Amino acid sequence: GGHTGESGGERTDKMLWAELETALAAQAWEGAALQELWQLIAGVLLLGNVRFDAANTDAAAVEGSSAPSVAGCEAVLGLQQGSLAKALTKRKLKVGGDMVEKDLSLVAAGDNRDALAKAIYSKLFDRLIVQINRALAEARNIYSPRATAHVIGIVDIFGFEIFEKNSLEQLCINFANEKLQAL
Repeated sequence: GGHTGESGGERTDKMLWAELETALAAQAWEGAALQELWQLIAGVLLLGNVRFDAANTDAAAVEGSSAPSVAGCEAVLGLQQGSLAKALTKRKLKVGGDMVEKDLSLVAAGDNRDALAKAIYSKLFDRLIVQINRALAEARNIYSPRATAHVIGIVDIFGFEIFEKNSLEQLCINFANEKLQAL
């Protein structure tokens, strides 16, 4: 009981999770690689929870209520404690022969956070596609850097869609569309 599942569907969250695990296993995502996948996804999600104090627009600071998200993100991404907040709110500049830190504005810190989340997610998405293509090729015993048969390609002909509750599949579709439009 209490499992919401897909909108309008009959499958519960538990059923959908089992389906996801089966699909990942079929693509040879296991052990340390699977653990890393979940850690990177968790890092992106935790980054999305980081908020900055709106009281000071010239020198961004992470809101106190975001401290658990920052600490969790640092933990799952293997970052040194305290390094993420500094990386999101400060910029290092070389002035003469010296390195100096400059505070980022509230807007710049938000852009910095979003760019980091997007970069992590982009690399993870690329890795996921490579892994799927490799698994498909190995299943047909044709893997080589020049092999082009039996590869996955994603096209979203409907563009970016916004739903009340987005699923991982919709996130992948929207991201793929953005990548295609950037080509």
